[in-house]
Amino acid sequence: MIFDAKDISGNITLEADVVVVGSGAGGGPFAYKMAQAGKRVIILEAGGYNTSKEFTENEAEMVNKLYAAGGGQSTEDGSIGIYQGQTTGGSTVVNGMMCFPPPDQVLHKWANEHGVTGMGPGDLQPALREVEEIINVHDALPHEINRANRLFIEGCHNLGWQGAPARRNTKECLATGFCLAGCAYDRKRSVLVTYIPLALEYGATLYCGARVDRVLANNGKVSGVVAQLRDGKSGKLCGTIEVNAKIVALAAGSIQTPCILQRSSLANSSGMVGRNLAIHPAAPMVGLFEEKIYAWRGSVCGGYSDEFAADDRGGYLLESGSLGPALTGMLVPGFGREFQDWMALYPHMASCNSIVHDPGVGEVRYDSGKGRAVINYRPTEETYSRIKDSIKRMAQLWFAAGAQKVFAPFTEPLVLEGPEQLNRIDERPMLPNSVILNSYHPQGTAKMGSDPTSSVIASNGESHDIENLFVVDASSFPTSIEVNPQITTMMLGTHFAQGILAESSRYFS
Repeated sequence: MIFDAKDISGNITLEADVVVVGSGAGGGPFAYKMAQAGKRVIILEAGGYNTSKEFTENEAEMVNKLYAAGGGQSTEDGSIGIYQGQTTGGSTVVNGMMCFPPPDQVLHKWANEHGVTGMGPGDLQPALREVEEIINVHDALPHEINRANRLFIEGCHNLGWQGAPARRNTKECLATGFCLAGCAYDRKRSVLVTYIPLALEYGATLYCGARVDRVLANNGKVSGVVAQLRDGKSGKLCGTIEVNAKIVALAAGSIQTPCILQRSSLANSSGMVGRNLAIHPAAPMVGLFEEKIYAWRGSVCGGYSDEFAADDRGGYLLESGSLGPALTGMLVPGFGREFQDWMALYPHMASCNSIVHDPGVGEVRYDSGKGRAVINYRPTEETYSRIKDSIKRMAQLWFAAGAQKVFAPFTEPLVLEGPEQLNRIDERPMLPNSVILNSYHPQGTAKMGSDPTSSVIASNGESHDIENLFVVDASSFPTSIEVNPQITTMMLGTHFAQGILAESSRYFS
């Protein structure tokens, strides 16, 4: 069953075996596995239950409706936009569907440097196979790779770099090009159309507009959660919901999960809740071609290059990704008539971006006075170096693909007219607000590890401090995962659930 906050009035109390806070890449699979095992499952989602019938393919309208803070979430200094979905299905509803398994070297680092056990590549294979089957992961098909993506791959090959079609979670994709605004045709196999319906089929209940205030615990053991019920349109408080449960699984994302723990004053004996934030800072790059590209037609993300993924090669991925007119306009120079003339050439533009490996140097803190999360993150000198190197490589790539001009992502506009001008990038400062950066992958704010003094949860996802309290989203990552995180997050949600069910008598007696 599905309930919306606007349809509820007053305060209600419910009983469950498991309450899952968040319905995205971690919460959806976790809820499904628990419901499939016959457990009474309640899912609390702060966003709305928005389905394909409501996805209008209007960029501005859908960003406001489906993204956290209406797409306005950023670091506190405003230098980096942090984009997350806030809707049933979470960020899987609005992402570009890039499906990378966790790199073996990252899992080995988690084991060797953070003491994570039972999570090597072999340990996670059953969960990986299950996830990929449920969300239909496959190499992008020829009709899904539009001209912009093909140019990206061609540019890589012309330079002798690795470049290939991406693996994506679609089924009979119509290649309409509005992936980042929700698929109006249910061809994107997001959690909204896979794991949530499966969980509901097995008896789970979903409450939307339910913002969890705090987790409840007694004598070192979790006992449930309390949430506010708010109308999604008006923001009006409709009531409260208290769920008494044997298991609490936090999957509210790497910004809100630590805020819930901070409001609850729980699970933070290590002092690490909210710390260790990594974000994969992404620099966008636009190439201008003589031919018309029509980059909005077809899949948004269709190609990638891991030529520079190794740390000693650069420490970043390159991915093709069509930008809508709003974000493209941030990279195009000029004002008034000049800007208008440039944007008239939008059909000739193609875009890509870098996904930069970064250390967990950021912090999320809930500010009760402001009533929201405060996100503090500033790239290290090494991270800035990687970002600049990725910008040069992307410019080089677009020129190799035949671009006439390239718009580099600096707040002081920089238009390059040929590869001989790449050195102009070296002259630009790398400071907050001097370079245009975004993030789609916040991670690590309730990190996993064997040492309770330096981590928040153990290798099974359970809090070191509070029994039966689990973190099952990307907050759990000890380090940056170095690739798009949706597959790893889904795997961990599945893996942690399987671990609990293997010890059912411990948790449900």
